[in-house]
Amino acid sequence: MSRQRRPSGETQRAEDFVYHLYRGSTLLLRDEVSGAKQELERALALQPADAKSQDLLASTYFRLGLYPRAIDLWSTLVEQYPESATLRVNLALALFKTGQNQLAQAQLTHALRIKPDHKRAWGYLGLIYWRASKYVKAREAFERAHQPAMIRRMDIAIAESGAAVRPNAVPMTLPPDEGQDVLAAQDRAAMRSAAEEALTRLESEHPHLALAHSDRKRAASGEWSSIELGKEFLGSSNHLARSSRISSAQERAEPPASLSNQLSAWSVELPDAADFGISATGDLLVQVRSGDIFSRLTGLRAVRGELRASPASRTSRGEAQEAFLGGREPVMRCRAPISAVIAAKEDHHFFLLQLQRGETLFLREEYLFAFSGTVKVENAKLSFGKSEAQIANLGGPGQVAMQLRAAPNSISVFEGESVYVDPRSLVGWTGRLFPRAQRGTAPYAALAPDLVFRGEGAILLATHADR
Repeated sequence: MSRQRRPSGETQRAEDFVYHLYRGSTLLLRDEVSGAKQELERALALQPADAKSQDLLASTYFRLGLYPRAIDLWSTLVEQYPESATLRVNLALALFKTGQNQLAQAQLTHALRIKPDHKRAWGYLGLIYWRASKYVKAREAFERAHQPAMIRRMDIAIAESGAAVRPNAVPMTLPPDEGQDVLAAQDRAAMRSAAEEALTRLESEHPHLALAHSDRKRAASGEWSSIELGKEFLGSSNHLARSSRISSAQERAEPPASLSNQLSAWSVELPDAADFGISATGDLLVQVRSGDIFSRLTGLRAVRGELRASPASRTSRGEAQEAFLGGREPVMRCRAPISAVIAAKEDHHFFLLQLQRGETLFLREEYLFAFSGTVKVENAKLSFGKSEAQIANLGGPGQVAMQLRAAPNSISVFEGESVYVDPRSLVGWTGRLFPRAQRGTAPYAALAPDLVFRGEGAILLATHADR
């Protein structure tokens, strides 16, 4: 009987590399990005010089919002494969996402010297010109990218700015660099891998579509339809009309309101100093004129301005963690200037709180929906028995928006006493309170809830409907 030979250490290492690379690629295609990150990092640890693993991992970092890591990897690959247009476009997109527009433009320009008809490169170059208010150049770039919607938008911007499109304008061309050899076709094909396909899913202006599973469908054109808010906005307008409709008797007795008066009554504009508000129909109104504001985008009805957003990370002791604040429906960092209308989930309502300087609110992450950019956030876990909850520690000044089924109850805690709480009912707390998992003492040990608060402050408890 022959003895089966065991694979050598080098063979086993190669097999493990292939396994983790395959697993990471599969998870990435299934949108399980966190799992893909772990598998691809394991693959790259086994073969650090493997270009395909670096490319896939850079794409994964990008989709997780870890742009500096993606930039590092793609910068290394661009040095190794300087004539890969796709790599330069991927690097440019990551630079663009982090506000490094000049560096992004340089990479796109180089990519277009290599491949003059690269539509994604022209599209991103158009966005850079647009942000720089170079509307004519932006329009020409969008023409090369075959993006008619953006061409129309540039036509409006050009008309408003008083600029003029050059008659019979010659499409922009970029002179090729001399003395540069193009990579062999097989090398370029190897570098394209799955990263390009993954990144095309991030080209939408609505980042929630790329960060979580969504019920939204693609339009027949193949572009995300969430940018075109017409149908959704009409739906919300009908809802507004139904909510404010008067009775048939009143309709017969009173003349209809003038258009201007009715529009004023239905207006969802906020005062300049306000970050948030709640409309008469219960929608959350969000605006930021400078700096950042943080909000989930689930239920987004309409937005004014360019929606530039990235997922916010949980923070512990002042350092950003890899996990997203809010989990599968992350809280997004939205950059000024924008204003938005967001609908609550079915049978839920928004509640606003104003935190003064020095005030703190500990809130279960599932109830946290939005907060001002001035609010400081730290994250921690609260354990009770075999369960735990993610807690956000919010410090003023600033506003906080919660989303619950009903307004919470508040129960005071005074120094020297203990208050036992059912963890399922806990929304949050404020003040100098210290929670611990602990059963009550006899003869009530079997009945008392197993989460106890001591100190001085107030506890927020969900109503029965929120349990």
